[in-house]
Amino acid sequence: MRNFKPFGRIAIFLVVLFAINWTLNFFIYPYSYTRIDVHNITSGQYDDLFLGSSHGKSAINPITVDTITGRRSTNFCMGGEYPMDAYYIAKETARNHKPTRIIYELDPGYWATTTNEDTSYASVYNELPFSSIKIEYFFAKINDSDFRNTLFPWYMYRKDYKNFLENAKVKTSAAYKEYEREQFTSAYQAYQPEGFINIYHHDQPKSEDNLALWDETSLNKDSVKYFEKLVKFCADEQIELIVITTPIPTETLDKYASEFAAANDYFTAYMAKIGVPYWNFNNIDLPGFDTSIEGFSDYEGHMYGENAEIFSIILGHQLNTLTTATIG
Repeated sequence: MRNFKPFGRIAIFLVVLFAINWTLNFFIYPYSYTRIDVHNITSGQYDDLFLGSSHGKSAINPITVDTITGRRSTNFCMGGEYPMDAYYIAKETARNHKPTRIIYELDPGYWATTTNEDTSYASVYNELPFSSIKIEYFFAKINDSDFRNTLFPWYMYRKDYKNFLENAKVKTSAAYKEYEREQFTSAYQAYQPEGFINIYHHDQPKSEDNLALWDETSLNKDSVKYFEKLVKFCADEQIELIVITTPIPTETLDKYASEFAAANDYFTAYMAKIGVPYWNFNNIDLPGFDTSIEGFSDYEGHMYGENAEIFSIILGHQLNTLTTATIG
């Protein structure tokens, strides 16, 4: 029996460590709308899945698009979602209920930068249910990151420990159990059904601080690698794939004309080469859409809600063309 005592102590230590970690996650790790996005793709059945960056999150209202297409869609775009994340979201969606079409919103900046280990870094991974896909995702992205942020999700929020009572109140509420979204409504924006973020008009100064410009010399090879994995996955699963770039303010396009022209040239040629339709809405007529900075909350390209509604209608009609032509 003596030989088993060390193993018993290790087992007790691991159980205690697990319990402490669970408790800290419960009290410190906040409720995120990513949890609702994951719930949507694991419990719902969709014809169309929107993937991409925060530009797509604030630009595409699936319910509005669906009134035009007659299909059912959900929006799993989010800030910090690189092609790697989009690829595993697509796989998890298909594992539950395979969509017939994926629309990937391409922000050139996500192809010319690398991921930061901030609060969004592992947010999708943390919310995914356990499966072989999550294990694969772990070794692709999480394994090489700071172990404190991955083994202990609460660690990134440790400075917000004073919110522990509010977090506990939310996580024991009926609203949390039912995946309700009122928690994510503020004076500035609201999380809408099927993953759309409706940004309200506000008086805060408009900034371009988070604008990431295209630079081919800084091309993120992982973005290329995982986008091409997404292309292959869609081909293997017979899922239609369309790539779009959402419009940004005319003022930004004019100020950085050479960078955006270079991005358009690069991605138009790249998508044509691999046979994926590409629609750059900065180069498409948008009736009724406000392309000036007045239609956006910042120079980066996050739309106000009413502008997003107009864009969603335009997008719905564009999807209805079922074109396979590349639009540059």
